[in-house]
Amino acid sequence: MSTPLIEVTFFKSRSKAFAAVLSHAKCFSSLTKDDNKYTLSLTALEELFEHPSEFIYVLSEATKWVGTTVRYNGILVIDKPKTIPGKIKEVTRCYSTYSGASDKRIFCNYDGNGCRMLNTVNLNGIDGFVFRRWYKFGQFKTETKYAIDKACIKEMIEMEAEEKMLDLCPSFNLDLVNIIVDALPDTLDTTTGQWNVVYERILTAEGYSTVPFSVEPSDVFEADETPLSLQPKAEKPIDEMSESEINEMLDKGLWKL
Repeated sequence: MSTPLIEVTFFKSRSKAFAAVLSHAKCFSSLTKDDNKYTLSLTALEELFEHPSEFIYVLSEATKWVGTTVRYNGILVIDKPKTIPGKIKEVTRCYSTYSGASDKRIFCNYDGNGCRMLNTVNLNGIDGFVFRRWYKFGQFKTETKYAIDKACIKEMIEMEAEEKMLDLCPSFNLDLVNIIVDALPDTLDTTTGQWNVVYERILTAEGYSTVPFSVEPSDVFEADETPLSLQPKAEKPIDEMSESEINEMLDKGLWKL
């Protein structure tokens, strides 16, 4: 027998909502009873999307009772099981809209992330918070060669998908999202004029040092073209600088921790 996608176990309760919970649970043929213990197991996505409101109600109410347990893909949910109903509601709501869309492919990938519910990493590199854009996940291999950390991007996307329970959506496919990640450049060359270097000042044993730590597209960020070795270094800590000195540091891309 396959492991249930979601399994909810609850006991007979004195709660006023118990009768309604049991009534909603009986919409599913998989409901079983053993003495005063009830177990509702969903093994197929079709069962969830046939009665989503009923299942969300059972989860919402039953998780308020002592003794109720929830398993997701066979794993006991210990951390905030009460958040699961909200996550399922978001997935079912999105899929319901998807089902009525005229162009389903564009619906899911409208922002270039492969799924409109994914937003931890922005794969189109344009919208959203700048530090979520794909080119922010990487490191310099040389002073001019910046390598994209695709393994990190994939790991973060997988963690987000798991957290949001996106595998409950029939149209979600993590492999397709990973194809988008694989299509991104492996490295970026900051000598081509397309990418500029963003610098950071760090404290080392020898004092403050200015090092490259990130990149930005040249059309949205104007970097200081002075060679790294010739860039001025601030001698004073930031709390002793004037406003004009701080602005000068920012304008030159010298970011102080």
